[in-house]
Amino acid sequence: MKRVLFFTSTFMDIYKDVQNVMKKMGYEVVWVEASTITPNPFNRLLNLYTPENIKTYLEKVDQMWGKILSKDEFQLPFDFFFAINGLDIHPRLINFLTHKNPNIKKILYLYDRVDGVIQLDEFFKYYDKVFSFDMSDCDKYGLTFLPIYWSPISSMYHVKYNIFGLASFSPLKPERTALYQKIKHIADINNLQSFIKLYVNTGNDSKVVFFLKSVLKRLLRRNSISLSLLLSDITTFDKLSPNEYRNLINLSDTILDTQAPYQDGLTARFMWAVGAGKKIITTNYNIKKYEFYSTNQFYILSENNEDSEALLEFLISRFIPTEGYYDKIQRYRIDNWIKTILGN
Repeated sequence: MKRVLFFTSTFMDIYKDVQNVMKKMGYEVVWVEASTITPNPFNRLLNLYTPENIKTYLEKVDQMWGKILSKDEFQLPFDFFFAINGLDIHPRLINFLTHKNPNIKKILYLYDRVDGVIQLDEFFKYYDKVFSFDMSDCDKYGLTFLPIYWSPISSMYHVKYNIFGLASFSPLKPERTALYQKIKHIADINNLQSFIKLYVNTGNDSKVVFFLKSVLKRLLRRNSISLSLLLSDITTFDKLSPNEYRNLINLSDTILDTQAPYQDGLTARFMWAVGAGKKIITTNYNIKKYEFYSTNQFYILSENNEDSEALLEFLISRFIPTEGYYDKIQRYRIDNWIKTILGN
């Protein structure tokens, strides 16, 4: 049985999906949770990339791996080291693994943009192969392009919503708020069932304290959520679990997807919706570059100028995946995705 040291965060339960399927495929998996050490000087948004900050940061990462690698389970041999994003990888770990396992394959999968957030290119030298979900990064850094996986649905779902969309509210992204409000309005006036929400993160504050702070910020003319939006039914303070999120994708006919402005890769929710054969309304025009693209399944907002009649026509249209459709996306099914990454 081949052993895999798997390093990733708990984001959207991706680690559970991948770990469970690897085990079903016959691998023994040792998972290490990526607990990000801050501040990270390699984070371009923080502008802390100095020799002193890098030295301090790497010392902390070194200490973290020293504690982890002292455990008994790491004294046994490994065939693979597989990291997703790998923000806290350190030479100590690589040296430890290669010393004990001269033939170990070291693989990195990027589910973030190198140029957008983290200077991950600083760490490419540690790996035998680097995959990325982002076409632009693959072109720039010579990486292997691979979208995130989708998982087969284990049970049948009856469609409950014509459209589902969930995003975090940010006062710095008024265009996202306007888009969600517009599509919810189209659904409401045409009696379509929708689950369209903007999640408001109150941090450590109660709802009452958050409300009072928001009122004060508005009075002081600072960026904050408007009271009308705060009191509307499009906002929610309830965060969905990854399982609830996936269930809502399966229960919906159309999924609303908005990309980060610095990325051109497809989000996890996008690929999960693709695997479920759903229609998708998206701000990501790069979907046209994928082999499974069709105008019957994908509505690109930037190209259609958010025309209400066109959006409504798309929402009430039917998309029925054909056998040929699934043939095109088979390589991204999670078991095939893992085979691609581990090289068999």
